[in-house]
Parts: sequence; C-alpha cells; structure tokens
Amino acid sequence: MVVTRTATAVVVLFAVATCAFAAPTRGPMARLSKPVAELTGYSLLGVSEAEHVAVHGQVSDAQKIANAQAIAERAVAGVKNPHAGEANQAGGAGGAPAFGTCMNCVYVLERIKQGYQYLLPSICVEIFSKEGSEKGKEAYGMCHQVLASLSVWGNNVRHWFHYGCYKSEVYGAMELIRPCPSHVICAQMADFEKKTFCKKLDQDKLLDA
Repeated sequence: MVVTRTATAVVVLFAVATCAFAAPTRGPMARLSKPVAELTGYSLLGVSEAEHVAVHGQVSDAQKIANAQAIAERAVAGVKNPHAGEANQAGGAGGAPAFGTCMNCVYVLERIKQGYQYLLPSICVEIFSKEGSEKGKEAYGMCHQVLASLSVWGNNVRHWFHYGCYKSEVYGAMELIRPCPSHVICAQMADFEKKTFCKKLDQDKLLDA
C-alpha cells in the first residue's frame, strides 16, 4: 500500500474538483460490460495475470487465501455490524457465520485485488468450504450478494484499486491511499436490502484520486 501526502492545498483542491464526489456518497460508474459470473479477478481488474505478477510478484494461491483472510479479519475486528441480528462483523457471535457481511465483502475484494485466476463465483465456494455445511449456506449466499453488488460497482472498484482514494483526516490533511482499502470500498457497496456491507467510517472521508 502506497501512501502519498499531497504537497499543497492546490493539488488537493484540483483532485477534489476532478472527482467532484466523496466516496461515501458517490454513485456507481457504468455497469460492467460482462456478467460478473463470467469474470475472473484479473479480468475485473482489467489486467492479465502476467501483468499482475510483474507488479506484485509470484504468490501462491494458498498464501493469497491466507493474506485475504488475515486482512478481512483485521478490517472487521471489533466493529459493530449495521445489519440487524449479527452482533459483530468479525462473526461467530450467536451462531452467526464467521464470514459475516463485512468480512465476506472484504475477503472477496482482497481475493480479487491479490490476483484471482478463476471465475469469481468460485470465491463463494471457497468461503462455503471454510465455514462448513452448517454456516456455509448463509455465508455463500452473502458472497453472491457481494458479487451482485460488483455488477453495479465493479468499475468503481477497479478505479479505486488502481488509482486509490484520498483520505481526509479530522485535522484537515489529506493522503492518497493506493490501492483504496477494501473495507472502505465495502462501506460504499450495498447488498440486496441496500445496506452497506461494512460500516461507513465516521471520522474520515475518502475522495476519488
């Protein structure tokens, strides 16, 4: 993750004027040209596997899975879930699946971000296998809601991964964070009930780069 502090207020104002929207209120770009079920992680990112490896290096799929789960767990640890009936986004409480709404979304985006060579619905099968047959059905269904949301937000996600987003801190400074954190993107994407997968950040706002 590259963090670059903007040098002058002029640069910041230019960046804000260019995008014109704060990420928490921005509408989606045009829908993806192909159905999500027909896309791999690489095709959603708009790069080839070779191009991705050239930038990020060769990483085994097992390591990518471990990395994605670790990031998802850190992103949701101790955060209250805005969805009723799920005590904690980190999951597990009250019999809820570990892959709750927020962790599910972050995991899916991290698998895509780190390079995913298979069709995207395979990530949902991956989540099901992690949860087991009892809790896996709910997590599997939520994963497909994330993919359905990507059919609307996919081009935004691609943009935020490639170009990042600006973080506006409480004391007025701004930083460019690239790629944009998955949990921040998941706080913009919504499920079938139009509830965001992750809780929106209260103190910090993110602006498109």
